[in-house]
Amino acid sequence: MSSPYSSADRASTAAPDTADVDHTLIEIESRQHLFVGINLGVTVVAAATLWLKADRTLLLGWVGYMAAVQTARYLATRTKSRSAARIAWTSTTFAALSGIGWGVGGGLFHGLVTGGGFFLFPFLIAGLTAGVAIAASHHLPSFFAFCVPALAIYGVLLVFVRDIVSPTIGFLLLAYLAGISLIAVQIHRANRAQGARAEALDAARRQLQGEVEANLRQLRQSNEQLSAEIASRKRNEERIHHLLEHDTLTNLANRRLLTQRLEEALERRRTDETLRSAGPLAVMMLDLDRFKEVNDTLGHPAGDELLRQAAARLRSQVPAGVTVARMGGDEFALLHPELSDALEAEHLAETIIQAFQESFDLGRARMQILVSLGIALYPDHGDDADILLSHADQALYEAKSFGRGRYSVFSKELRESIEARHLLEKGLRTAVQEGQLELRFQPRYTLSTRRIVAAEALLRWRHPSLGILPPADFLPIAETTGLLDLIGRHVLAEACDQARLWQNDGLATRAAVNISAVQLQRPDFSRQILAALDAAELAPERLELEIAESACARAPGPTLERELHRLKGLGVRLVLDNFGRGSVPLVFLKTLPFDAVKIDRTFVRRMCIDRRDWAVVKAAITLARALGWTSVAEGVEEEDQLDALLALGCDEAQGFLLGRPMLLPQLQPMLVA
Repeated sequence: MSSPYSSADRASTAAPDTADVDHTLIEIESRQHLFVGINLGVTVVAAATLWLKADRTLLLGWVGYMAAVQTARYLATRTKSRSAARIAWTSTTFAALSGIGWGVGGGLFHGLVTGGGFFLFPFLIAGLTAGVAIAASHHLPSFFAFCVPALAIYGVLLVFVRDIVSPTIGFLLLAYLAGISLIAVQIHRANRAQGARAEALDAARRQLQGEVEANLRQLRQSNEQLSAEIASRKRNEERIHHLLEHDTLTNLANRRLLTQRLEEALERRRTDETLRSAGPLAVMMLDLDRFKEVNDTLGHPAGDELLRQAAARLRSQVPAGVTVARMGGDEFALLHPELSDALEAEHLAETIIQAFQESFDLGRARMQILVSLGIALYPDHGDDADILLSHADQALYEAKSFGRGRYSVFSKELRESIEARHLLEKGLRTAVQEGQLELRFQPRYTLSTRRIVAAEALLRWRHPSLGILPPADFLPIAETTGLLDLIGRHVLAEACDQARLWQNDGLATRAAVNISAVQLQRPDFSRQILAALDAAELAPERLELEIAESACARAPGPTLERELHRLKGLGVRLVLDNFGRGSVPLVFLKTLPFDAVKIDRTFVRRMCIDRRDWAVVKAAITLARALGWTSVAEGVEEEDQLDALLALGCDEAQGFLLGRPMLLPQLQPMLVA
């Protein structure tokens, strides 16, 4: 049946002042599919009756119109989260469109049916409007939007038909319109009155119920007050106890509670004979990768939300009986009181790492935050709570050195490595002041003229007892101990001083300095560069800053782009180092203001024996040329590699074949030659 009383009645924009209106709209909404089906069914019946007598093009057009209107109205009722005003407008509009369709259809096809079928359309339209009067009486705009066009159009058209019966039917339809309208208005008023009476009765019931409850409350007041005071005191005590042992942000156990439970578990192991043969006890330390980045880029509220979601995810992955604690910052801990064997701890670590593969919804962004874990077991790795926590923390540090989303189990080798690391850390703090850090320079040549255009400053540590140490042995320590900035400033100053000497000697050689991700993310880094240039009285174009592709990946996109443009504005040259690792998308790299790109040595070393490496090197050279960058190959160790690079049109090269890292006295003769 044509359903003007459908979707609009769901929201009734006509002043939602009574609850029964909303109830009626919900009821009408629940019957929408039936109304649409009836409407389409009646259309099909009418079309079938007229099929052999009507102009089929005209008939199909009318059927298509009716089907389109009902389909559109059905789709409109499927739309979610619609406002009341829009629902009312939709209902009224489709009621009008449906009414027009029936009114016009009656006028078009009335004369085509003879005999008893002469009253087909009057009967159908009268039945439809009667249904509307009942079902849509709560929303009169929908009722009139359907009935007026359906009956008035048809009735007026019949009045002007020149036969005996049609004008009579037309006047009857118009009279029927007046009568059915009066009935609909009366039904509407009756429903409103009934709703008002129901509301009044409900209000009286609520008032009576309130009075009864008030009397009962007075009778119970004394006992309730006493009970409330006792319960409040108990809740406060429990809350204080809970706050002392739980993290307020995540509601996990805190360090105090975890340590207490660990000590209790160890004491049971030592005193309970039945637990002597039990499986190992595990302590796990965890922390979130990229947590600082979330705080820096999205703000501390997002960081807090990440911690809450991470805590919930951890709880969901551990078995019953395992204590999950937040130790502080982005660091968490797990205490598993009894494992079946050591492998179970590793399986649990893998389960947690896999769970953190799913990204976190932080409101303004979705971010993938991985987790790193360190594992220590009782009794293999210690029998004291502090020792186990320390060993788990050391294993965590080792896991983070492997990359993101890894775990590590404490071992004897790790202990020895940590001890050696502590010795290096202790010595590194005085290495700068005592002049133990020195620079070696590796020349870089243009391939067309074999002229040295730059020398890369490579740091070495002349350790008093361990000899010459490469940067890979001590720079990671410097980064975690906060010494990297001091060392970076030292290297920058030394390189600028040396480049100034070359500048004074009339040499065009540039000094190239490697820049770490930590330095790049410092807000004052560009000022450091400017200060070093001013202190050395060095022209900016004499200094190259080599930034590894991995360092670009660690710095947030907008921050990196902004900092590189600031550095470029100083006049220094920017070189993208270790290109080809795929750490940063090309769509982002192409926007950065680099002057040169250094193709990673792993591709250069194998380019003459592996066609895939050859293709990568060729693509990198082509890309550099297209972007206006200088192409540089690093790690050139053989003549055939050099010949291949020349053939591919590479601009510059660096490697052991052309010159190893050397002290200044060894480099100087090569520069003036």
